[in-house]
Order: sequence, then C-alpha cells, then structure tokens
Amino acid sequence: KQWYQRRVRGSFLCCRVYGIVLANMAIDKDDILPLLLPNEENTVVWGKYDEMRMWKNVIVIGFGFMFLFTAFQNMAALQSSINEDNGLGVYTLAVVYATIILSCFFLPTLIIKLLKVKLALVVCQLMYILYLAAQFYPTWGTLIPASILLGLGAAPMWSAKCTYLSQMVLTLQR
Repeated sequence: KQWYQRRVRGSFLCCRVYGIVLANMAIDKDDILPLLLPNEENTVVWGKYDEMRMWKNVIVIGFGFMFLFTAFQNMAALQSSINEDNGLGVYTLAVVYATIILSCFFLPTLIIKLLKVKLALVVCQLMYILYLAAQFYPTWGTLIPASILLGLGAAPMWSAKCTYLSQMVLTLQR
C-alpha cells in the first residue's frame, strides 16, 4: 500500500507541475499589449502574429488548467482512501471547500489588485502544487494548512483566469 500511495502521489505531482508549466508558457511579458500597427485613418490594425499569439495563450491556458485539475480532482477522489487516519482525507477536503467559500467573498479582487492578473494566476496555481506536495507527508500538521492555503488561492485563481481571458478578448476586439 505504501508503494502504491507514493506512486499515485508522484504521478499527480508530475501532472500538476506540467500543467503549471504549460499555463505559465502563455504568460509572457506584454502578451496583453500586442504590437499595434497604425494605418492612414489612425485606427488600429492587428497583425496576423498578434491574433495567433492570443489564440496560443487561450489554448495553453486551457491545457494548463486541464492538467492542473486532472491531477487535483483525481487526488481529491482518492483522499478518503489514501488518508484514512481518523478521517484526515475527508477533513482535508472539507477544509479546502470551506475556505474556498470564504475566500470567494473578499480575496479575488484584493489579490488581483495586489499582484496583477498574471502573477495572481501563477501564485494561486502554486497553492495547488503545495497541496499536492503535502500529500507526500500526510499528517494533520501538513495537510490541513495546505488545504487552507489551497482554499484561499482557488477563488482568486479562477477570477484571475477569467480576467486574463477577458482582457485578451477585449484587446483583440479593439
């Protein structure tokens, strides 16, 4: 059982790290502010490269989130089986979702204003990696604090993702 638990946790962490790397490939400096080419009428003309870069960002963020949540959802589904110690797995998930509910009220706007959209997306995704890393040493002292941090980072991450995609669409629409 120990070997299986380590193997499962290792594969989830690899999938999660790969998802973070993919999501961060889309977050290059000045991706939102493309190169604009003025024409005779002083209107903005998009270059083919700018539109392709926007589509690349959407696709990479989509794949990054797919890998991120494939790992998280599978780990969450196995929590009660892997961490049976006095219901640790069940309490861990309860803490995650309770703190997500609480963080939805005030943290997304605050974190996005403080860190800006791209950095907020990266920092909040790192909370998921911290949670998975805590699975390698599953105790009450590691999983519950990691669950609290994950819950606090989940709502701002979703808001940052939606804001980033909305900014790209609005920039492309102009």
